Amino acid sequence: MRYAMTVKKAKELEAESYVLTPQHPTGLLLVHTIAELEVIDGGKWIQITTEDGRKHVVSPDDRLLILF
Repeated sequence: MRYAMTVKKAKELEAESYVLTPQHPTGLLLVHTIAELEVIDGGKWIQITTEDGRKHVVSPDDRLLILF
């Protein structure tokens, strides 16, 4: 399998993309599929839910490293 990496703003994310999440603050990065995206607090935040059930809250203008 081949994957490409890109940096996107959180407001440009799509479900089924892969996002890197830390296993531990000083440990390995894990790759998880984005299962759901939800705009919360009147558009101030975006809640990302990965397939393992973790929830991450980011600003719409935060940049994230995405695999596709």
